This record gives sequence, structure tokens and C-alpha cells, in this order.
Amino acid sequence: MTEEHKRKIGLANKGKHLSPEALEKQRIAHLGKKWSEEARIRHLQSARRGEKNNKWKGDKVGIVGLHLWVRRKRGKPIECVYCGATEKLEWASISHHAKRDENDYISLCPKCHRNYDKPYKIMNEKQKRTLFKKGMIPWNKGKTYHFSKNTMTD
Repeated sequence: MTEEHKRKIGLANKGKHLSPEALEKQRIAHLGKKWSEEARIRHLQSARRGEKNNKWKGDKVGIVGLHLWVRRKRGKPIECVYCGATEKLEWASISHHAKRDENDYISLCPKCHRNYDKPYKIMNEKQKRTLFKKGMIPWNKGKTYHFSKNTMTD
């Protein structure tokens, strides 16, 4: 079969699903078969990783995805650069801006990481609500809220 013929068959079968009987037949045919070491390596090398992946977000990735990316690139942190702790370590951004630069991260323990990020901390909505209840931040931009009237005034 030529590559062109295989491509045409693939296009003709696009969107079609196998019956449960056909799936079971394929499952039984593959039971007990192992990939050779060469085939396994070839498959792993051809996998779409990083920028080749269809779901690659580039710089639009979230903070969790970015930290997972750094952990894959740099490995597990070994020692906190400030206190020397060796357990429960995290990668912290040196520039305090989440970006895809593996050299922009240092390993810190959670306590040192909090202290390192404290001047640059951006509060999430839950933290803002908690502080509002305590009356610590001006959530309403200078306006006062009258609880009895449910209205806002300047």
C-alpha cells in the first residue's frame, strides 16, 4: 500500500467509530504483545511534546502548568537556596513574573518562597473577600456601604 493510498483510507474513515465487537477483537489480538526496545524509543521520540503538541499554550499557560513545565525541565529541587532545607521544595520565579524561562527559577522551601514573594503578592478574590470582612482594604474605592439601606454613597 502506498502512502497516498493509506492517507485516502484514513480520510475516508475519519469520524467513524468501531463497534464494540471490533474493539474487543483488536484488544484480544494485541494481548501479550510487547513493543521492541527500538519501536518503543521510536514511538517516544515521535511523540508530540512541547511546542509540537496541539494543546501547547506557549506564554498563555497558567501558573500551575508553568511550574509543572519547570519541574519537567529542571527536575525536582534539591535544596532551598536560602535556608538549606531539603524537603517540600518548590520552584520560585526570580523575576516574580511567570514566564517560560527555566533559568528564571530558584528552589525554595514553602516558608522562604512565601517570604520571597510577599512584596509582589497579588491577592485572589477569596483573599480580598477575607480582608474586606476584616476591613483592611478599600474594596469599594472610597465609597461607603450602608447596610441598612443597601446603597452606596460617595
